[in-house]
Amino acid sequence: MSNSGDREVVLRRSRECYAHRATYYGLVVQKAGIGKDTKKELDFVEYVLRTHSTRPVKKIADIACGGGRHIISLAKRGYECTGYDLVPERVEVAKAFAKRMGVSVNLAQRDATKLPRDKHFDAVLALYILYLLPSDDDVKRCLAGVHRLLSPGGVLVCNIFNPFTKGSHWVKELVEKGSYVEEAGGPPSIRRGGSRSLGAIEFHPVHSIKHGHLYGVYFIFFAYGGFARVAVVAEEVRDARRVVPRAIMFALVVSTIVYILVGVAAVGLVGAAELAKSDSPLVDAVGVIGNPTLTYIVSAGGIAATASVLLTSILGVSRMAFAMARRGELPSVMGKLHHKYNSPYASVLGAGVMMIALILFVDLTGVVAVSTFASLFYYAMANVSALRLKSQTRLYSRYIPIVGLATCLVLLILTEPLALEIGLVCLLGGASYYLVRGIGKPSK
Repeated sequence: MSNSGDREVVLRRSRECYAHRATYYGLVVQKAGIGKDTKKELDFVEYVLRTHSTRPVKKIADIACGGGRHIISLAKRGYECTGYDLVPERVEVAKAFAKRMGVSVNLAQRDATKLPRDKHFDAVLALYILYLLPSDDDVKRCLAGVHRLLSPGGVLVCNIFNPFTKGSHWVKELVEKGSYVEEAGGPPSIRRGGSRSLGAIEFHPVHSIKHGHLYGVYFIFFAYGGFARVAVVAEEVRDARRVVPRAIMFALVVSTIVYILVGVAAVGLVGAAELAKSDSPLVDAVGVIGNPTLTYIVSAGGIAATASVLLTSILGVSRMAFAMARRGELPSVMGKLHHKYNSPYASVLGAGVMMIALILFVDLTGVVAVSTFASLFYYAMANVSALRLKSQTRLYSRYIPIVGLATCLVLLILTEPLALEIGLVCLLGGASYYLVRGIGKPSK
């Protein structure tokens, strides 16, 4: 904008345009205010407020609120809302709309570059305004006013055209002083206070390893329980001596890479604190991108992955039960084979019923803890057995089982007391059963 005269002409024509169309605009707002697009936008806004604000969000201001479709809809969601707009006629339209919707919203005429100094809010919306202001100076004045309105830890949610293609100086200052977060399919947000950024999407810090993280390692070890199932079905594999070790190592490497990439991405996108509170952490992490299709894909992938894990769990547990039944350690019915498919159908059904019962009647966190304890214990015993192998039958160096045994013992120390008690009771019960039946005696 070349001078203040040109600026005033633009503002005057803008006010006249919106004032002339205010009544018709009100009819559009009445429809759009309850439309699907507005709901999606507000769902995204609430997600930004939930993930980026460091304070509870109760009071929200909307600058350039227009006919009030966003701020009035937020008021219906329970927030204490205030709306400002440059055009008095649009303010009146918003008041009439709020009355029809049956909500209370503070609405007032106000220039976006001259926001009040005596008000404070937990969040500010600046939708469809920053890129319409006449000059960079107006944008800077607007953002300065927003900064005064925001309480510490509050959030500004705004949308702008991609400014990086224009090299505007105020964008550089904005990125340096705050955090710029642009979500595909939704408006960007700017949070007071610094943080690291990865491209255009905020990337939360991934903290260095601390003592408490070892407890997380204990629980995540549960996710590695599947690779040993390859050994369980070794007698059903051709050339098992060559294939099984390679399959186990390949599964370990691939799983570790995937877990690390997914973990870093999820923590970086959402933050560890938010993930810890979530019942669907990966969906929440992908939700930051703002692409509903991708969210559905991840959800479907999670369901498919859960089903595949369930199948492999049934495969491993049923074969183990089948082997124990053949040795007389479980009822003989568990050792029956299907007459056509030659598979241990009785142990498969038994394993499935047991898993369903655990899901329905037992706290899964406790189940995971006990299962992890059991896995670590028998992996430790497997490492001890590997150490006792003769050199001519050993496939790998003795140092590998030594390291494996040490890590198993370290993680076993982190077992929760209740899980440890349950695990020890099961071990003692199994050892007693083993001794009573005389299975430990050498065969004649």
